[in-house]
Order: sequence, then C-alpha cells, then structure tokens
Amino acid sequence: MEMATRRISAPGDESQPTEADAPYSALPEVEKICLLLASSLAAIISPFSTCIYYPSVNALSRDLGVSISLINLTISTYQVFQGIASSVTAAISDTYSRRPAYLFCFIIYLGANLGLALQDVHAALLVLRCVQSSGSSGTVVLGQAVVWDLTTRAERGKYIASTIIGYTLGPALGPLVGGLLSQCLHWRAMFWFLLILCSVLASVMFIFFRETRRSIVGNGSVPPPTWNRSLLQMIRPDSTTPEAKTLEKRRPVVNPFRSVPILGDRESCVIIMYGGLLYAG
Repeated sequence: MEMATRRISAPGDESQPTEADAPYSALPEVEKICLLLASSLAAIISPFSTCIYYPSVNALSRDLGVSISLINLTISTYQVFQGIASSVTAAISDTYSRRPAYLFCFIIYLGANLGLALQDVHAALLVLRCVQSSGSSGTVVLGQAVVWDLTTRAERGKYIASTIIGYTLGPALGPLVGGLLSQCLHWRAMFWFLLILCSVLASVMFIFFRETRRSIVGNGSVPPPTWNRSLLQMIRPDSTTPEAKTLEKRRPVVNPFRSVPILGDRESCVIIMYGGLLYAG
C-alpha cells in the first residue's frame, strides 16, 4: 500500500545511491535475507488459517448443531475482516513501527485461537473467527512493508522468493494439515495447532526480528528505542555507525485510507482490479 502511494506522490525517490551517499540498507546481505524470510514465514498464518478450516466444516456443523450455511458464514466474515484489518495494521505500522505491530498481531491471533479451541457455540465461533482474521491478516502487509524498508525498487526482484514463500505455503499445506487433524483427532486440534504455530513464530520474531521502519532506524544503522529492540539486539548491541541522514519523516497520524488514492493511478488500478477479481474467484 505504502509502496504504491509513494510511487505516485514521489516518483523516482528510490534512485540508486551514489558512492557518496549512505547505502539504502546498512545490514549485511545474510541478515537482510533472514529478516525477509522471517517476515515471509510470519505471513503464513493468514492463508494457513483460512485453508486449514475448510476440512472441518461438516464436523463443526454437526458438533455445534447448526447448518453448514451458518458455518460457511464464518468463512465469509473471516475474509471480510481479512481485508479491513490489514489496512488498519498497515497504517499503524507506518505511523509507529513494524516490530510492535507484528507482536500486536500475534497477541490478538493467540487469544483468538485459544478462544476458538475452547468455544462450543456458533456465535462465539463467528466472533472469534473475525478476531482471528484481524490478527493474522496484518502479517501479510507487514511482510510487504519489510521488503520496502530493506530493498530498493531495482533490487526487489532478487528477493522475491524470500518474500512469497510463506504466503504460498499456506494454501498448499493448510487443507492437508486441517484434514489430518480433523480426521485423526478433532476439529479443536486445528486451533491448538495454530496456537502452537503462532507461539513459535512469535518467539522467533521477539528474539531475532529487528525493527526495519525507516523513520525509526533509517537504513538499519540507527539504534531503535530500547523497548523496540529484539532480544538479540539487547544482548549484543549493534556496532555500526548511526547514519541519521537516512531517517525518513514519521507519519503523524494513523490513516487506514491512505492507500485509497492508489486507485487514481491507471496502471495501479488495473493491477488491483485484476488481483481483486482473481482473489474473489
């Protein structure tokens, strides 16, 4: 969202740096790839949560004593909140920072899965699925934001495999894992599985994932506030020389509608409409 907006408002602002300029990212190549992989794997929980649910529709209908149409409603509302919540998460991360936004999404997602594993009425299932969607969908847009923070437009193609691996694994593995859990155990097992998966991912992000928002750390050389550092950074502080000139201006307010003007750009509008129709299909 932010990428397209900035491309319209300030075209050419990502020109390749000259030798006298600071590098776009001061992080080593290996660390950049690790950060991109971590953000990509964190994004797996959104499509994975969608697809793991499908094999349990009949079991949920039978155990909760409601029609399959009402269970399907929990799928529709999940997808509605998936679109709405991601815009809010993107705006929050642009105004504040990426790492706290990630941890906030994980906390919401953990609480939702715990409730889903324990609930036994359709109304609770419907509400908690919306909460689950709100927490998981933000990880996808945050992953794209991390790509924006670490790479220039010219070099993003080189990192595309690292950035999409999580989002492509979700639809591939979700139905398989969901079917096995529903068949061999119980539909509640899929929510316990998601709870464990999210706990592992959240622990990895808390320990290793560093802040990448360019208004906070610039090209990665500026230390973030103590509360916004990873556990690894607290144990082993960075030794790089801070380059304050790489800091970007921080956005003053949270505005989830900042991406709407993108539709005014003809090329972007065509791509978005095509992607939307493909997703709807």
